[in-house]
Amino acid sequence: MDELERESAIETVAKAYAEDKLSLKQYESKVTALHLANSSQEVQALVAEFQSTAIVSVAPAKSNYVTVFSKLEQRGKLSIPERFKNFTIFGNTTLDLRETEIPSNVTLTARIIFGKTHIIAAPDTSLTWTGSSVVGTIQQSKTQNHVLAKNIEITGLVMFGKLVLENRHKGDSKFQKALRAAKKWLN
Repeated sequence: MDELERESAIETVAKAYAEDKLSLKQYESKVTALHLANSSQEVQALVAEFQSTAIVSVAPAKSNYVTVFSKLEQRGKLSIPERFKNFTIFGNTTLDLRETEIPSNVTLTARIIFGKTHIIAAPDTSLTWTGSSVVGTIQQSKTQNHVLAKNIEITGLVMFGKLVLENRHKGDSKFQKALRAAKKWLN
């Protein structure tokens, strides 16, 4: 049994889950079956339903970010639609949206299981968490007191994981952000 084929199949199932084609219970069942599979034919049978219905997107905007047992960092001028999804399991995802043209209202559906997702947006973009957490952590920088022109609503589930929502100026490090806040506080 080729382990690369098994890993590829697990990623296919993770993408199907991220696209709401599977419930959490179905996802867990498929991944368990993939780990127990002894042949290439068993693996192919478990993912055949997702491969035959693959949809190829011609839009420039990426609508799904999937990280499974790995690290994903997206920075720069990204193109995001008004609705997009992030699925992180046993991984680390960073979406730096500071240089991204963001529509006025964006909804990000996040599912973070035993992983971490870090979303960084420019100070003129509000980040709002409306999801659920089960033994997970939501860390959010100071919320804005006023309504901003751009809003990203993050909804979904954090289970045994961490979601970090942060506003920073383009090019700022965490230290520079803290220094700016200290100077503002002293004045």
